[in-house]
Amino acid sequence: VTLPEFSLFQNYHTQQQVLNKLRLNGGLIALAHPDLMKGYKEEDMKYLKGYDFIEVLNNYKTSLNIWDAALSSGNPAWILADDDCHDISRPGCSFNNWTRIGTSEQTKEEILNALERGCHYGVRNPDHNETNFLDSCVVKNNDLSVYFREKTDRIAFISDNGAVRKEVFNENFATCKIEQTDSYVRVEAKTGDELIYLNPIIRYNGYQLTRNNDYAMVNSNLTILFRFLALILSL
Repeated sequence: VTLPEFSLFQNYHTQQQVLNKLRLNGGLIALAHPDLMKGYKEEDMKYLKGYDFIEVLNNYKTSLNIWDAALSSGNPAWILADDDCHDISRPGCSFNNWTRIGTSEQTKEEILNALERGCHYGVRNPDHNETNFLDSCVVKNNDLSVYFREKTDRIAFISDNGAVRKEVFNENFATCKIEQTDSYVRVEAKTGDELIYLNPIIRYNGYQLTRNNDYAMVNSNLTILFRFLALILSL
């Protein structure tokens, strides 16, 4: 843990400075439960950069709105899903949300590489088991096609600002055309009580995602003033 000293209530400027400092240490960075107690605001997601994941699913809060806000602003971010349980002895606390990672080797290097490339998806199932699985996700000639192992109740294609572009019911296969106006398309699949959230298909320049570029500038004078005011208010 390496954090600069900020007051409890932060804006996106101070949050960006924390991300910048964490990025210097390498590794992969996730925004934890961003919509819990409004830790991150939808309108601020167009400014924040330098993170790899958003914790979209946990036991306490679903942050789909924050995820879509980031993606709609051109900030690529992959999903993370987990219980955030803190106490596995609590009944029903574990194995409600998880991240299924697409890698053939269970080594640290291969797992981190798959996560960084977005080769995973998030699952929520209060029945504590896996009902369905993704078999394939293919883009060809601007058509996004997904296949699931079992028949689903609903497959939905979600695009900019969380808008539902297409829905297919009672099938294990669905296709949606990616329009020129779509900066991304992601897929949700429901089978009984289980929900599967795929990582987005993102439109970009074909060379490099913008995740780690174009950080907001740090204004040292305003930072000093901010800390001074925080000190005065705390006296």
